[in-house]
Amino acid sequence: MITWAILLRYSLQVLVLVAGAAAILRICRVRDAAMRVRVWQATLLLALALPWLQPSSKVTVSAPVQRVTAVMEAASQDVSLVLPSAQTIWLIGASAMFARLAVGLYGLRRLRRTAKPHQQNIGISNQVHSPVAFGWLDPVILLPPQALTIPEAQRLPMVEHEREHIRRQDWPQTVAEELCAALLWFHPAIWWVLRNLRTDREQAVDAAVANRVGQDRYTESLLLVATWHTARRNHSTLAATSMFRGCSLAERLQSIHQLKENVMTKHHKAAAFAALTVAAIGLIFLSASAAPLQGFPQSSSTTKPIKVKVEDLKIIKKVPPVYPAEAKQLGIQGKVVFETTLDDKGKVAKLHVISGHPLLVESAMKAVQQWEYRPVLLNGNPVSVETSIEVTYTLAP
Repeated sequence: MITWAILLRYSLQVLVLVAGAAAILRICRVRDAAMRVRVWQATLLLALALPWLQPSSKVTVSAPVQRVTAVMEAASQDVSLVLPSAQTIWLIGASAMFARLAVGLYGLRRLRRTAKPHQQNIGISNQVHSPVAFGWLDPVILLPPQALTIPEAQRLPMVEHEREHIRRQDWPQTVAEELCAALLWFHPAIWWVLRNLRTDREQAVDAAVANRVGQDRYTESLLLVATWHTARRNHSTLAATSMFRGCSLAERLQSIHQLKENVMTKHHKAAAFAALTVAAIGLIFLSASAAPLQGFPQSSSTTKPIKVKVEDLKIIKKVPPVYPAEAKQLGIQGKVVFETTLDDKGKVAKLHVISGHPLLVESAMKAVQQWEYRPVLLNGNPVSVETSIEVTYTLAP
């Protein structure tokens, strides 16, 4: 079960992971766009896998982090009282994102059916504003009608750009990234990673095509596509690779201009890869220590109840006991003490009498069995607890 505490702790872990990946890329001076794409994709996969990559041994958490997580724990309990469950909100957001992707994929199917064939695996569609490519086993490239009005020499770099996307299998990767975005829609750092990933992917394709057809020729073609592109976005093409999606024109032109400067030697790549591998392992443990998810996704029913003081519990329903008439007549008063087990919902699961007059025990037991407490959270999970409860009977003077 996803609770607010788990969601907050997990969000902090993802933030540490993403910040670490960005720092490592800068420190290692990874200028190769294709390599950066792999790093961002690995970051997304690690973010998804974090709940199952927690260290098996207990993580030592520093005092400042303990204070931060304590505040998060308290805030999550307050939030849970005024908002729907974290799991409900996550499901609503994820469902909306999956529906958005499904609409986009259906739109691509319609684009393919309505496009006019031009050449093998190339079609013309008046519903696109720049060249796009999509499809896995049978990929297709769609060009806007304007592409037929320009010379073949200007059109070739556009087609080569989309063919490079197809060679790199970018479309299925794009769909997988959209699925990741649907699962992690609530985290701004994930959207930042996706933005960088799309930027680096386009720069990697730009570099490959510019080296084949020439930088000046490719730049001219890119500027021409920019004049066709409008601010209005076709929703159905969001799930496709596009010559004008992923980053600003200025970023791409600058990247093309710096092609020679961005080349990395084999030794540099090997050293960077080794450093990134070691750093990835370290980031997992660092993010786990920032806000441990111990117990996720275990059910609290499989864990042993923890002992707490009744003063540390917050009661939300308290039924007063009925003073037995026979005890009143005999002038019996005093305390009835129970050893009590509360389940993960804060309800009384077990009662064991420790002390108390027999004439008072039954009345006290009937009352306490109806009491309810705010659930106790351990590492974000509601858990069952053991405590002592006293019921006092006092005769009026």
